[in-house]
Parts: sequence; structure tokens; C-alpha cells
Amino acid sequence: MSDIPFTLTPPEVTPPNQRPIAVYADTRQRATCTGRSCGAPIEWAEVVGTGARMPFDPNPELLRTTHELGTMRRVDHLALAANHWRTCPDANRFHPRKP
Repeated sequence: MSDIPFTLTPPEVTPPNQRPIAVYADTRQRATCTGRSCGAPIEWAEVVGTGARMPFDPNPELLRTTHELGTMRRVDHLALAANHWRTCPDANRFHPRKP
């Protein structure tokens, strides 16, 4: 039996109205939206599990950070509400909405 104390980590709590999306931290990169009527600064990141790239508004809120088992790649859990498709006036051109 060890004399080393341990602490319990409190459970992760997602703030209300802030659904997280997991992205690989090493894929986050700044860019500019190519929408004709937008041109806003954005940040691209690869979504964990799908490999799809998703645009975010600049400096998306970081809800928590974890590491992927096996690879130990850092995973950032960002607020899905920061997705640039929500604010881009040209969103339908890039990401058509379903009827």
C-alpha cells in the first residue's frame, strides 16, 4: 500500500448551451474565410473521429483538454457554438443546410 495521497478529479461539467466538439490540437490553424461577403478571420481544426475539417470563429472557447488513448495526441474540446458556419453570411455556399 502506498503512502502517496491521491485526489479525485471532479466530473467534467459542460456549461449549459455549450455542446463541445473534440478537435486535434495539432491541427488548429488560422486562416481567412473565402466567402465573397465574409472574409473574416477563422480557425480550421480536424474533428476527432471523422477527420473532417471544421471552421471556427477566431479564438473559440476551450471547454477542456484531454489526450487520445494510444497516441496521446492532445484533444481540445471547443464550444460548438463557435463554429463559423453559424456566423458566416456565405455559410450555405460551403455547408448547405438540410431541409
